[in-house]
Amino acid sequence: MLRVNFVVIGGAAVGLHGHRRDRKDLDILVSPEDENLDRLVDLDLTWRTFRQRDIDDWKVSSEAIQMPIRGVDLLKSTCSVPIEKVFSERVIFEVEGLSIPTISKAHLITEKRCTATETDLTDVKALEGCKKI
Repeated sequence: MLRVNFVVIGGAAVGLHGHRRDRKDLDILVSPEDENLDRLVDLDLTWRTFRQRDIDDWKVSSEAIQMPIRGVDLLKSTCSVPIEKVFSERVIFEVEGLSIPTISKAHLITEKRCTATETDLTDVKALEGCKKI
């Protein structure tokens, strides 16, 4: 079975790093190499199946795939941290028997500072105060 290379970012990553807060979606950063994106074909997320045409369109787009009904956003770029560093320095959290690849705390803080919304800056303050997990 081929697996899609991804990391959890955004509010869910903030929670995994120790600061629990309400969030409205799940942000997933997908490694943007063509062969990795091709692995999304026929991936069944219960509410969405990707076809090759969907993936081919996404390869040439800079836009995220947003699934507002389920609150999942698939992204293939970051604001400030080189994507290679995000993936090479990811951390794995074990939650209820699942291994969840997650952006490192340092990179998450850098990304949150880059996007700099009010929520992001609040997250930065909270993350800087969280004990290392």
